[in-house]
Amino acid sequence: MGDLPSMYLDTYGPKTTMHVLAGYADLAKDWITKVESGLSVAGCYPFNAEPTVEIAGMLKKRVVLIENSIIPNMDEVELPALLKER
Repeated sequence: MGDLPSMYLDTYGPKTTMHVLAGYADLAKDWITKVESGLSVAGCYPFNAEPTVEIAGMLKKRVVLIENSIIPNMDEVELPALLKER
């Protein structure tokens, strides 16, 4: 896993780019926790990645980077009004 697994995100709930990225991190952490605990990921977001402890560890490093370095240092951009109206 070199990159972040792609994901289709809800564009009607989040109000800003920070909320979108935080939502990605939350979904990824749920998947990581299930994999690390040896539980099924059937109820998790369907990442296009094998549910192995090794892959979960790589994803965890990227989520930590998102939460600790990217989100705190990014501009909070509001999503277009058309997305918020629905």
